[in-house]
Amino acid sequence: MEKFIIAKSIMIIVVAIVATILMRLFFKNSFFRKMGVLWVLTIILDSINTEARLTFEDYPQSLAMPIGMGIIGTIILSSRIVTVPLKNMVNTTVKMSESMNHNIKEINILLGNFN
Repeated sequence: MEKFIIAKSIMIIVVAIVATILMRLFFKNSFFRKMGVLWVLTIILDSINTEARLTFEDYPQSLAMPIGMGIIGTIILSSRIVTVPLKNMVNTTVKMSESMNHNIKEINILLGNFN
């Protein structure tokens, strides 16, 4: 048990440090950073849950199931976090496209191209 706790503590510390550095490097002020944090948290929890299940024969299903449900909950939460900003980006892109199409039509009319 002690060996398991030490190994998982080291894993959590190393993963947290590396993930923090990479998230700050690649996703400055982005909602993808939030996604990355949730993703790393999900991987850590899943790793601990799976490793505990394999290491300890008496690991209760009543403990493994809520942890698994929590992992699923974080995945659902992360999908909600991503959906809203992506919809906003798509809407902005559509508005820009419509504006450009309108401007092109006006230019064609001014130039005498009525196609």
